[in-house]
Amino acid sequence: MNFQKVLLAGHLTATPELKHSQDGNAFLNFDIAVNESCTPKGGEWVKSVTFAPVICFGKVAENCAKYLQKGSGVFVEGKLYNSEWETAGGEKRQRLQVKAMMVQFLTKPKEESNQAPKPEAAPAAKAKWEKDDNIPF
Repeated sequence: MNFQKVLLAGHLTATPELKHSQDGNAFLNFDIAVNESCTPKGGEWVKSVTFAPVICFGKVAENCAKYLQKGSGVFVEGKLYNSEWETAGGEKRQRLQVKAMMVQFLTKPKEESNQAPKPEAAPAAKAKWEKDDNIPF
């Protein structure tokens, strides 16, 4: 039996750019930085970063290009994907990536330049039971 599933949460290292294959299908490559901290036997915190390459296709790619930018937080669910290509010099290359089946945005999406600015929300009205004094309980 074979099964694979990859779950990652991190931040984009660069603003992604939507591309299209020769047959017109949308795709998008981006890298996410996944931070990790642990305490080894010495007792001091050790921080590390793992960079994970992600590729997505179709509507997922279009939405990511529309709403994500460098630093955006994402949760990616996908599977491992082996990309293979040949360089202009005829050398065969390959790269192991995460093929995203779902990308959940964890931070506020970038605003599109053609949208009007959103009005600020009015302050919330106090409930009847709230007092005006600054009692902390």
